Amino acid sequence: MLQVKNVSKVYHSKKGLDTVALKNIDLEFPAKGMIFILGKSGCGKSTLLHLLGGLDAPSSGEIFYHQKNVTKFSNEEFDKYRNSAIGFVFQDFNLLEDYNVLENVCLALELQGKKDKDRVSSLLKKMGIDELAYRNINELSGGQKQRVAIARALVKNPEVLLADEPTGNLDEASSKQIFEILKEVSQERLVLVVSHDEEAANSYGDRVIRLVDGEVIADTNPNVFLENKDFSFASSKLPFFYAFKMALRSLKVKPLKLVLTILVMAFTLLFLGASLNLFLFDDEAFVLKALKENEETVFDVYKYEGQSKVKLTDDDINHLEMLSGVVGNSVYTFSLGTNNLSFSFEENNRATECFYPVIPEGNYLVEIFDDNLLSNLLGRKPLKNDEVVIHRYTADYILQYGIVDINGEIYQPKTYEELLEDYQAIKFGNTLVYIVGILLDERTLYEESLSSLHFPNENLKQFYASNYASYGKFIYVKDVFYFKNLFYTN
Repeated sequence: MLQVKNVSKVYHSKKGLDTVALKNIDLEFPAKGMIFILGKSGCGKSTLLHLLGGLDAPSSGEIFYHQKNVTKFSNEEFDKYRNSAIGFVFQDFNLLEDYNVLENVCLALELQGKKDKDRVSSLLKKMGIDELAYRNINELSGGQKQRVAIARALVKNPEVLLADEPTGNLDEASSKQIFEILKEVSQERLVLVVSHDEEAANSYGDRVIRLVDGEVIADTNPNVFLENKDFSFASSKLPFFYAFKMALRSLKVKPLKLVLTILVMAFTLLFLGASLNLFLFDDEAFVLKALKENEETVFDVYKYEGQSKVKLTDDDINHLEMLSGVVGNSVYTFSLGTNNLSFSFEENNRATECFYPVIPEGNYLVEIFDDNLLSNLLGRKPLKNDEVVIHRYTADYILQYGIVDINGEIYQPKTYEELLEDYQAIKFGNTLVYIVGILLDERTLYEESLSSLHFPNENLKQFYASNYASYGKFIYVKDVFYFKNLFYTN
């Protein structure tokens, strides 16, 4: 059932020294029986047990469970392996001291998502602790605690029980009781016991393996019949309700200590975070990073001198371009008399539905110095002075309401592709332009509202208007001065 093939385990210290715990171990274990692993402290007994139980991984070699390579398990498969196939009994019990006997045993079943009161009751009776079911662990003797630990290991019905010095903290009488229980258990499953107790090994062991300096020097019955079979593991997951109940119990045990610990940790993290921010803060880098993370494509660049807000100088802009690694793209606003330069839409077709709260005026012209400005572009960038790129919001508006063309009529395509392929002359102020590209801004957050033309709440609508629809005022051109020759600037 279990096979260990050429397994070695080496521990590496920070000082560069290696400690060899196991050397080229080859062992095979049957489906049932009580097997003792003996040796002095440091010989590798517990290490071998941990490798078999999936608590540690070998440095080399392989371990097989029913011919399946355990050493290649994923973390999830290891969890299921430990939860289903392996039961653990430790020298120091590893029980929840503030919980009673019944709760400790039931916890193993809860991890498998099972409830079986009859099995739990039967095991407690078999261990001779049924009358202690509602006694807290901290009220039990060492021998009683170890019987609870064995019951907890057996309740999930594992094929292998691993016992690491199970009687190390017990008196002689209690030790004898534990070994007799383990011997009975070994009639139905494999029980591997790590121990120093030569007498117990000779009295109860069906097989004795001796280790010295990480190597097997003796094995009383190395040749075994390997019984292999198909198997499946139960998932290892503690139900939410049970975990919540345990959390509440923990709060009740030492609430003052818990609260003080949380407060101390919170203040420590707050102080540490503030200190790091003050030490590392770079306001220019912070602003640039924020703009990039929010996928801003156009923004005004100012700085403060005292209380005054002024435009950056050429030196300032060159410095920011060097920090950000991108080329700045200038934005211009033109007007004809008192009217901003913009597209024309029919007067009766203006933002009558809530998904189009902003009329795409198109009065901010951006001259393209950096092609990165047009990332996620449908179509192409302008190649002629009268060609433009618009944002998706403007394109959506055109598809919804139409736009005034060269003949003063409403041109209303059905798709983005149709808008680009038609290469229709569009009225822009008193001149004409051709739309050759659409910037496909991210709008996942608004898709549901777009399909129904209705926002679920006012906050989302306002956010949409200021962050997405506001791009409708920007258009991208090849040469902004082509328009400057036609109009005068503010």
